Amino acid sequence: MMEELVNMHAEFIQVHGRSRDGQLPSWLNVSTLDTLPAILRDSIVGRSLAGRSNWHLLYNKADIRDCMAMVHRLHYGEEANIDGCLKIKPSSSGLGIGASNWTISGARRSVAYIAGSLVTANSVKAFDLPALEGSQILLFGDIELADESSTSVEEKVTSVSPVGPPTLSSERGGNRGSGEVSGALRPDTTASDVRPQVAAVCKAAVETVRRGGSVLIPSSPFPILLELLDEMAVQLASVNLTDIPMKYISPAAEEMLAYGNTVPEWLCPSRQEKLYAGEPLFGYVDLVREEHLCGFKALHSADLQMVWQEPCIIFASHWSLRMGPAVHLLHRWRHNPLCLLILIEQSLDVELILAPFKPLAIQVLELPVQSRLSPKEVISVIQKVQPQLTLVPEFLLHKKLEATESNHLLSYRKGCTVRVPHFENQLEVQMSAELALQVQPKPVKPSKVAAALLHADLWSRDGIWSLQPASMAKSSGDLLPGLQSFQYRWGQVNVTALLTALKDRGLFDIHVQETASEEVGNEHFTTGDLKLEVETAVVEIRSPSQAWIEIRPNSSHIKADDPSLRHLIAAAVHSVLNSL
Repeated sequence: MMEELVNMHAEFIQVHGRSRDGQLPSWLNVSTLDTLPAILRDSIVGRSLAGRSNWHLLYNKADIRDCMAMVHRLHYGEEANIDGCLKIKPSSSGLGIGASNWTISGARRSVAYIAGSLVTANSVKAFDLPALEGSQILLFGDIELADESSTSVEEKVTSVSPVGPPTLSSERGGNRGSGEVSGALRPDTTASDVRPQVAAVCKAAVETVRRGGSVLIPSSPFPILLELLDEMAVQLASVNLTDIPMKYISPAAEEMLAYGNTVPEWLCPSRQEKLYAGEPLFGYVDLVREEHLCGFKALHSADLQMVWQEPCIIFASHWSLRMGPAVHLLHRWRHNPLCLLILIEQSLDVELILAPFKPLAIQVLELPVQSRLSPKEVISVIQKVQPQLTLVPEFLLHKKLEATESNHLLSYRKGCTVRVPHFENQLEVQMSAELALQVQPKPVKPSKVAAALLHADLWSRDGIWSLQPASMAKSSGDLLPGLQSFQYRWGQVNVTALLTALKDRGLFDIHVQETASEEVGNEHFTTGDLKLEVETAVVEIRSPSQAWIEIRPNSSHIKADDPSLRHLIAAAVHSVLNSL
């Protein structure tokens, strides 16, 4: 995808030229932006010109090579160990070839990050739910805004001609994909592996070419393209239209068409069985051999001009309709009411994308291919994994997850930090035998426990914490002399006792702020018996100079510019704590 973008950008510069090195293009000048229509200006830089600084020079092919050289590739289920502290493991998200969810495991907890996922059956490996089980935290990153059944296909058709839009009948595979979430999480491997939206796109294209019109599908080298090519070949054959030419025009066309037969481990079992039977993994490979499907690097290719005929079905870059061969083809067919433009990308502003090409007579069909979990599927995943905490986008918690039985929910929004509460109060640490022999516990009154001062190194390796003899110590005799006079302070600070201790040390101008309640997370977090509020108090000392003491259950923070005053306050705090 990056190489394709670089090649198309180079063609764009060849035609239109480039700005001087180190200078912003003229259309990014504030004076020029003010003259643009509001919809165009907002798409370039956002409101109040806030996005003006986001524009940068595009990378080149050398940058891509350097970038990919730093990528460490993993197979599904393969663990990567990060400095002995974290283990990172990918699992199939069911969305496309190599598309992954990620489990990040540390010493105390594991976090599962769920990216764009698909739980209905398709050509790639199914959504791997068991790989997420046991995770304490689920983080959902990409979720459908609307809750739509997977058995229905939303069609948004824009027509400005007397010719009616394509009808999406369900002669083949109209009911593919279960609408039941529980069934979708463990898809039936015997069912067809074609997504309903993919079948609908191909059905619309076939009906258009039967009427004598050509079809343009702006796309990029995403794995979904292989599914579209495969299903298109099947549906053309079903109506005896295999002589209709299909073309894929992109700088990455040849590589993408060859790519499909090199990735068997990422595909569903039915596709893998074809490999062992000596058959192509995708059916479009036969069309390539018979030259009914051809790939071309550019629209002006001499080879393409020699074999061009209409009606035809064209897959062309770029889906944004701002560069690449798709722009020229849309200009060619935009006044032909028999032709069809199919937009398959999600979250497109169709009005904005088509604005430069109006007026339009071509049929426009918006059929975004599902690439995200629905709110119902999110609830099902939460109920099956049973995490201690789930983080979801803010819009979902407000509108969609009110009925979920899980009450450990946090919402997040872009640019805001979310404070995640601790669910464990203890950390399991292994102590080496050598260190254990050096420990001399003493009883702690009034409790019935024993404690000892300890000087050791804390190690973390492969997610396991351990205490080892301090590296600077050479013998047990060297371990404690420096600690003999040290007193370990513990307990909670009593504000009343602290005020008395401060007055005993000559500090009288003291003001105590009211106890505040600080939320952990945000206002939407409910955890049953889990305590959400942390009691805090702030003691302000106004003379001889200003200082503050922030008191929390597990810590105290002293802020003072005068070092002598800071030491005096620290002594007062120490006097109201227990010592060991």
